[in-house]
Amino acid sequence: MRRKRMDEVKALKKCDHPNIVQYIEHFFDYENSNLIMEYCSGGDLAAFMKEVGSVPQDISQVWIVDLARGMQYLQSKRIVHRDLKPENIFISTVQSLKIGDFGLARCFERY
Repeated sequence: MRRKRMDEVKALKKCDHPNIVQYIEHFFDYENSNLIMEYCSGGDLAAFMKEVGSVPQDISQVWIVDLARGMQYLQSKRIVHRDLKPENIFISTVQSLKIGDFGLARCFERY
C-alpha cells in the first residue's frame, strides 16, 4: 500500500495546474497514509450529476475545456491518470473542474 501511495505522491508533486487538484502535504504512520489536498467545495462530478441531473450547455462547454487542459498538462508531464471518471473529477467552483485521485497514476521518465 505504501508503494502505491508513493506513486500517487510522485505524480502529484509534478503537478501545478489550475485544473489539477493541488497537492499540499503527505504523512505516514504505522497504519495509515494521509494526503492533504486542496479543498474543492463543489464535491465530485458524479454526486453533482445525481443531484442536479443536467448541466447547462455554457457550463458544460467550460468543463470540457477544463478537462482537456488538465489532461494535456498531465500528458506534458508524462503522467497517465488511468482512472478518469466522474467520481475523480472535482468541482472547485461552479465554473471550474479539477482532476483528482491519482491513486492509479503512473509517471514515465521517457517515451
